[in-house]
Amino acid sequence: MIEVIPEQVQSAYIYLHSAGRSGDEMRPFLHTLTAYLPNSYILADDGLICGSPMPGDGSYYGHAEKRYWFMFPMADAVSTASFIEHKAQVGASIRSAAGYVNRLIDQIKRRFDIPTTRIFLCGFQHGSCLALSVAMMRNDDPLGSIFLVEPYYLESLHAADEKIEGRTTVICVENAFMRARTHQFLGIAMDEQLKAFGIRTERILTDSGEEHLTDEIIASIGAYIGARLGGQS
Repeated sequence: MIEVIPEQVQSAYIYLHSAGRSGDEMRPFLHTLTAYLPNSYILADDGLICGSPMPGDGSYYGHAEKRYWFMFPMADAVSTASFIEHKAQVGASIRSAAGYVNRLIDQIKRRFDIPTTRIFLCGFQHGSCLALSVAMMRNDDPLGSIFLVEPYYLESLHAADEKIEGRTTVICVENAFMRARTHQFLGIAMDEQLKAFGIRTERILTDSGEEHLTDEIIASIGAYIGARLGGQS
């Protein structure tokens, strides 16, 4: 887990890591993020599940380098057909983890006395699917913006049956490699698919990099948040 507490907290940034990683995934990019958000509380938390997210593979709660946010309820967590067949069960698993993250958001809101519109949620891959469910749960106190870095469509299939509060903007963040890879694998663009679900969606597309976080990606998110905060009273 990574926690950065500036002297004056005016906003917050919560990061949800990808599968098999931990909050330390954000550590190489802290200097970039804090340069854009010097007055933001930053939390890169760790998923609660260790071992494996697959049933029967020895998952447990504890401390390990490889962490996960939610379980997959089926033996085949690769094929499109399996995700379609199990989308309700996968959604239920993700929603359970989303309850945990929403509790964190409420704690941060009270701790620093900041409105939810100044709390920004970002997830990468596995974490992006969780971020989407977190936002969907907050109909009465919505987040202003969430950032989905290379969101996985298959894990987000349950979103087609849900709604997200209209005041929340979902920003899909990809580089050219990620976008081409998703299109080659599934024949879709994730931002366009979310729009088809009725979700207010924007896109940030960076040039360089492969299937990893980069300074360019984090800088683009930091710049977006900085501009958004600059427009709030």
